[in-house]
Amino acid sequence: MVATWPGSAALSRPAVLVVEDDVTLRRFVSLALEDMALDLVLCESVEEALPVLSARDFRLVVTDLMLPGASGHALLACLAEDPRLGGGPKRVVFSAGVDARTRVRLRELGVWRILSKPISLLELEACVGEALQQPVRPACMRADAGAIERNFAGDAALYAEFLGVCLAQFTLDALAGDSACEQGDAASLGRLAHSLKSVLGTLGFEALGDVAKAMEAAALQGDHAVLFAQWPRLRDGLNALADAASPPAGQPGRHTR
Repeated sequence: MVATWPGSAALSRPAVLVVEDDVTLRRFVSLALEDMALDLVLCESVEEALPVLSARDFRLVVTDLMLPGASGHALLACLAEDPRLGGGPKRVVFSAGVDARTRVRLRELGVWRILSKPISLLELEACVGEALQQPVRPACMRADAGAIERNFAGDAALYAEFLGVCLAQFTLDALAGDSACEQGDAASLGRLAHSLKSVLGTLGFEALGDVAKAMEAAALQGDHAVLFAQWPRLRDGLNALADAASPPAGQPGRHTR
């Protein structure tokens, strides 16, 4: 069955075809790409995908290799043999266990990018964003909507107020972490990670909170190499949050921890 998201009427936006027989993975792709400006078409097999490719142009085709009926290799061969099919889209493969020989063959078939399963949401977003030349919202900007209900009793205004306070502090936290790294101060960096883990978790920024959690664990285990290596990722996330929105005028910063 062919499915489209958010609808085949969105023809002014770049079209992306995903060929994947696993319904769970198709749902994952839909969720991962729902905020991007594209028309997503989902097919379960090559037999379903070929008529779709003959009917319209696509900027990107993402296909699994192991499919019911014809394989993803067969689909890629069709695209390689007929450059006009589907408008000559970029081709991406996502599959588990692609060996060196298969990689060479895929490159010969014009595959632009090979993604390994299990694929992360961030990796998929980044790949599609690069293929379509669209900016991708950083992972740190995706807050879990359930955090408002869980941690703020459903009070969105209270959440927004707390977020504004935290944004002001995140810039200072980034500077403090850089200073700790420059001085080799693992204890201070570990305490900062501990505090940020709680704050980011409360706000619902789970991905960034997990980085802080990993840093805290590394500090407790005395693994300073991992602790310092993870800091740039956390710092960049904090700065992205702070840059994306300004706190309300006159709003005091969160108390220095």
